[in-house]
Amino acid sequence: MAGDLHIHTTASDGTFSPAEVVAWATRLRLSTIGITDHDSVQGVELAKQTATGTGISVLGGVEINTSIGDCEVHVLGYGMGSGSPLNKLLARIRSARRHRVEEMVAKLQAAGFRVELNRVIQLAAGGTLGRPHVARALMEQGYVRSIAEAFRTLLGYGCLAYVPRYKVTPHQAVEEILAARGVPVLAHPGVLRGRGANIANLLPSLVERGLMGLEVYHSEHTGEDVRRLLNACKRYGLLITGGSDCHGSSPAQPALLGRVRVPDRAITALREACLGEEKFGNVHRPAVDGHNIL
Repeated sequence: MAGDLHIHTTASDGTFSPAEVVAWATRLRLSTIGITDHDSVQGVELAKQTATGTGISVLGGVEINTSIGDCEVHVLGYGMGSGSPLNKLLARIRSARRHRVEEMVAKLQAAGFRVELNRVIQLAAGGTLGRPHVARALMEQGYVRSIAEAFRTLLGYGCLAYVPRYKVTPHQAVEEILAARGVPVLAHPGVLRGRGANIANLLPSLVERGLMGLEVYHSEHTGEDVRRLLNACKRYGLLITGGSDCHGSSPAQPALLGRVRVPDRAITALREACLGEEKFGNVHRPAVDGHNIL
């Protein structure tokens, strides 16, 4: 038995609804799934309701997009309640995302691309707006063949339609997640992007702020990444997590759900950390030796 702790739904930029994710996970015989939409927890409760009676446990989470300079850093938060104070920050980020998409579409239109804001919003289907929805609109018009191509040629840093994101640092995200009694985890550290994207330089300061885990296993991590990150978990006493980072499926990208699996004993350690405020008090949560998890 194993789980996939990093999954996106239509609540952000995934193409599977929360109910569809649960159905897929049932067929794949996963024990636990983590719903971690970008800057939104809207898909968590529906996934939990759908999973009732299936034997699948749903761990609620969120993925917060942050940055340092032009280095994009994502921070996962697990175990926050639906009334979390973190929701205020997430609402501000979602509002900023809307403005960012509006500016991107305006830049594309000024350059002669036939992309309509209303269509981008339709593609988001009520979820958190983001660059992937602009990319899908570009794909529909035949300008690009994949989301990756859209990012590489038009929407990425330094490209024609790039617009800087709302500035939240990973350190702020860690602090906000802790304040909401959640467990902050650095997402896919093996694929940090941008100048200065060096995990060795970033990790000590994040641990000092309260980072509790590393996403060791990820669909883009190499064997060397995994070895290096396991050593980092041992050194800093961090939880080990992982997941596929599934965003659904598209013509250029098969569904990744279940491709990366985290053993149940690691999931148990994460769940215990999510209950840490009740179990261990408010001042400090115990570090977990990675070699005792896997």
